[in-house]
Amino acid sequence: MTVSSPTKTRLLHVDWMRGLAVVIMIQTHTVDSWLAPALKGGWLFRHSQLLGSFPAPCFLFLAGLSAALGYRKVLEAPGSEGRRLWLSLRRGLQIFGFALLFRLQEFVQWTSWGGWRDFFKVDMLNTIGLSLALVGVVLFAVRRFRARIIVLAGLWLLTGLAAPAAWGWTPLDRLPWMVRNYFSGTFAPGTFPLFPWFGFAPAGAAVGLLVGRWRNDRRRMAVLALASVAAGIAMIVLARLATLYAAHPANWSFWHNAPEYFFIRSGILLATLGICYFLCLPFKPESFSWMRLFGRHSLVVYWVHIDLTYGRLLGALKGSMGPAGALAGTAAMTVAMLLLSWLIENWRTVIPRTGLPGKRAA
Repeated sequence: MTVSSPTKTRLLHVDWMRGLAVVIMIQTHTVDSWLAPALKGGWLFRHSQLLGSFPAPCFLFLAGLSAALGYRKVLEAPGSEGRRLWLSLRRGLQIFGFALLFRLQEFVQWTSWGGWRDFFKVDMLNTIGLSLALVGVVLFAVRRFRARIIVLAGLWLLTGLAAPAAWGWTPLDRLPWMVRNYFSGTFAPGTFPLFPWFGFAPAGAAVGLLVGRWRNDRRRMAVLALASVAAGIAMIVLARLATLYAAHPANWSFWHNAPEYFFIRSGILLATLGICYFLCLPFKPESFSWMRLFGRHSLVVYWVHIDLTYGRLLGALKGSMGPAGALAGTAAMTVAMLLLSWLIENWRTVIPRTGLPGKRAA
C-alpha cells in the first residue's frame, strides 16, 4: 500500500513561518543562556531579545490557524455532540499536558527543591494549550462561518484592549497564586498570561477559516496574502501612532500588556504570513526546505533545545561566551536541531524496520 506524504497536504507557507519562529527562538535562548552576563547590555543581546519577541505570538497565531484549518474533521467525526466537544478540546489539553510534563522534567533536571513553585510557571506551552482549548470551544459552539469570524476577531480585539485592566484587576488577588498567574503577569513577571497572549490564537483561527475555505483557489489565496500584508502594515503604523499620541490606561506597560504593542505584533504576524505565502509559491510540497522541516517539528525542537541551552548537560557553557562565541553556539545549536528534525522525519530510512509502513512527518 502506498502511503501519501503528509507534506502534500500541508500549507508550505504556514510551515515556513513556523520554522522561521523556531530559528529565531533558538538564537534567542542560546544567546540569553551562553552570553556572559557582563555583555548583556550590548548590541547583540538587545537585538537578540528584540527578535525574540516574535516566536511566542507566532506560535500562538499559527496554532489557532492550524486548529481552524483542521476543524472540519471534528465536525465530520461520527458520534455525539459531546464527543465532538471533546475532540475540540483534545489538542489543547494535550499541549497543556505536555507543558506540565516539560516543567516536571525541567524541575527534576536542573531546578533546586526550593524552586518548586517553578513547576506552576505559566510558560508558552501552558498558554498555547489553554488558548487552543478556548478556540476549540468557540469553533464548536459557533457553527456559521461568518459568525465564527466575528466572534474570533472580537476575542482578539477584546483580549488586546483589556490586558492593562486585567493586570490591575484587584479580585485576582484573592485567587490562588498558581491560578492568577494565568490572567496577569503582575504576579509573576516573565510568564505568558492569557491577557494579552491568548488573543493571538483567535486571530490566527479567524485567518485559518479564510485560508481553509480558499486554500485550493490560488487567485484568492494570493489576494488574501496581499490583504494580510496590507492590513499588517496598516496595523503596525496605526498602533505605533497610538503609542505616541493616545492616552494610556493605568497599569499600562508597553513591553508587557500594552494594546499598542499587541496590535503591532499582530500586524507583524499578518504581514509575515502574507510574505511567506509569496516566498513559498515557487516550491513544490515534496521539495526539501530546512525551514519547513523546522516548522513540522517545532514542539520537539522547543523541548530539546531548552534542555540543552539551559540544562545541566551543557551547563558549563552558560554565561561563558563573548558575542562571537554566542553566535557560533547559536549556529551549532541550529544545525543540531535541524539534524534532530531530519532524523525524526526519516528515522525509518536510517534504521530500517520490516512490517511497518513508511511515515515521514510527525
